Amino acid sequence: MRKDFIIEFDYFKNRNKTISLLNKIALSHSRDVLTGFSIFINNIPSSLEFYVFLSYECNPNNEIEEMKDHLFSVGLYRPDISLDTLFKRMSDRGFNSYSVDPKMDSIIREKGFLYKKEKDVPTYQFFTEKYKTRLEGEGYKAFEKLGKGTSIFLSHSSIQKERVEDLIPYLNSKNELVWIDKYRLKPTEDSVIVKREIATGLNLANKVLFYVTDDFLKSNWCNYELELAVRIKKEKTDYSLYFIIDSNINEQFLNRYASLLTNICQNNIEVLRDNESLENVITNILD
Repeated sequence: MRKDFIIEFDYFKNRNKTISLLNKIALSHSRDVLTGFSIFINNIPSSLEFYVFLSYECNPNNEIEEMKDHLFSVGLYRPDISLDTLFKRMSDRGFNSYSVDPKMDSIIREKGFLYKKEKDVPTYQFFTEKYKTRLEGEGYKAFEKLGKGTSIFLSHSSIQKERVEDLIPYLNSKNELVWIDKYRLKPTEDSVIVKREIATGLNLANKVLFYVTDDFLKSNWCNYELELAVRIKKEKTDYSLYFIIDSNINEQFLNRYASLLTNICQNNIEVLRDNESLENVITNILD
């Protein structure tokens, strides 16, 4: 199973430390496991960006945990974008891309980043409208930082959060842009704002994946997400609901929500058996 990770780093802060960490990972992780490893750099002054893409195969849990230890504390994990997002950005002449390889270290440090210090960056006013229009005519479109995308919304009880988060790299490898509360909501967010953000995420998505457990059934937020998603589905044609249901509450869930599930394709409902992994089940319903 392929697992993709995209991490955003500050264009200036800790740049040398970050590149050194990337080289360390490149040296210690086999390329039979770490099958994709690239840097994407946007040198347009109004939207300076620095992303790293990593792709793993063969369930390399030790390597992934090591990578997270090195990079997640320095950068920002971005489950809301995919490799396709970065490639689209390249087509807009927004990124230069380099494979991560210690042999490329000096080239990346010296040539990859146009600006060495913040004081070197011209102000955005440097671009007159006439000049910006000319650049746009030459294909330059990445004048603003990448926003957050949403194609799939993950609904789950907070108690199962860690298991559900493990699905994100697989979903990203399928070019899904993931909405999950951990990376969209602040822990102290007001409940009115939380409700609004959830509604926005559900409306932006075209897929919703529910991991239904006993804790899900007891959660007011999970029930709110389910009922709202069912209402949205009645209004949108390109909108799919998927369910992974713990076997011990399958009958209870189907009976409780029978009226809401009448128009759900049976192929979109999977029962999670004892000792079965979520990752295996999700491939059955999304592939």
